[in-house]
Amino acid sequence: MSFIKFSFLMSTLQPDIQLEKKLNLLAYVVSVVVLLLVGLMRRVKIDVGIDFHFCRLFTRH
Repeated sequence: MSFIKFSFLMSTLQPDIQLEKKLNLLAYVVSVVVLLLVGLMRRVKIDVGIDFHFCRLFTRH
């Protein structure tokens, strides 16, 4: 029964082009920010005074 309701809703709803453009722009901006932050994490080395050799994930050899 819920599939019929969902199908009816999808056939009656119209796409919102302006909202789609805004959300696409937001997705691109968030993606660029995340990629830049990941790049900075690989280049900037912060010395916290803790030996992380027990965890291979945090160490670079």
